[in-house]
Amino acid sequence: MKAKTFVFLLCFAVIANSYAQQDNDEETNYSVLCSIHEQRPIFVDCKDLGWDKQFQCFEEQLEKHIKTHFCYPKKALEEGIQDRVVVDFTVQINGTVKILKITGTDKELKAAARSVIESLPRLIPGKKRGKPIAVKFSCPINFKLTND
Repeated sequence: MKAKTFVFLLCFAVIANSYAQQDNDEETNYSVLCSIHEQRPIFVDCKDLGWDKQFQCFEEQLEKHIKTHFCYPKKALEEGIQDRVVVDFTVQINGTVKILKITGTDKELKAAARSVIESLPRLIPGKKRGKPIAVKFSCPINFKLTND
């Protein structure tokens, strides 16, 4: 019986301690990554669309930008290298892009993926409670050769 009481009190103490350490919402630093937001980052061309259409517009503009600024590295092209490169980045509170991590096997393709994402124009940042926030994105880029 004493063991059950001890375990119960220990669990209660741990739970109470975890609640006591939670930050107050009002003290949130809006420059940190945030997954819950009221408004996602958008391209300037998407700002006049309704809220429900803005994310679709963002994806379309991002895809268009990648296709327009995409350059298959000459060395990778000559060697027939193909890969899927994933670029993790944030749209900062000032609308600029910051690369967090690039995952892929070939350094030439990773450099090309970095270049195309870094060339994104300044975006309208995401917002939470009316204040700009940094929002994280993960963008896969497929480097695939065709037989054309």
